[in-house]
Amino acid sequence: MLDTDISFPDAMTVVEETLSLIREIEPLLPESTAVSFRERVIAYKEELETKKGGYTTVEQEFLSKTAVLLVRYEDLFGVDDFIDFDA
Repeated sequence: MLDTDISFPDAMTVVEETLSLIREIEPLLPESTAVSFRERVIAYKEELETKKGGYTTVEQEFLSKTAVLLVRYEDLFGVDDFIDFDA
């Protein structure tokens, strides 16, 4: 959406689809004291990735949907630092 001409209705559709994906991921997150969705996603994703496999169905669903979300953030919104790989 950053470098393209996109109509307002189409842009709203992209935003609504992304919000829907976030709402699907939210209940897959474990309980946390962190308020930030971003912090909770990163922490859980990193925790699961240290397991290196053997994921439950819910964990696999989380990882799959999170991968889609991260691609959407980068490709559609230009957010390429959702996860700080230097930290």
